[in-house]
Amino acid sequence: MLKVLENPSRDAIKSCIKNHEDFRIQNSSSQSSNVELVEGLLENAGYDVRVKTKGREASLIVPLPWNVINFIGQVAHNVATYNPDWVISKDIFGSGVDVKFYGKG
Repeated sequence: MLKVLENPSRDAIKSCIKNHEDFRIQNSSSQSSNVELVEGLLENAGYDVRVKTKGREASLIVPLPWNVINFIGQVAHNVATYNPDWVISKDIFGSGVDVKFYGKG
């Protein structure tokens, strides 16, 4: 279950990272600044990170050739970020960001 952080401080986020807790950031900040903050903290701690958009796979139902191009892009992104320690998932709408630990504890 995700721990929900409303307008978290850097220290609150660092605590979740240190304890390998899955968490969700909800606040009025922009989504890009939330992702940038978390990604920076994770990378500074030495973790590999993948950033993705939730529901992106649904875009594969669009007509050819876009779905082929999109599929290739998704596969390339997954290969480039293979076996990440953490995955940051952005909401399609809003500023919510889910952060999940998949690494070796």
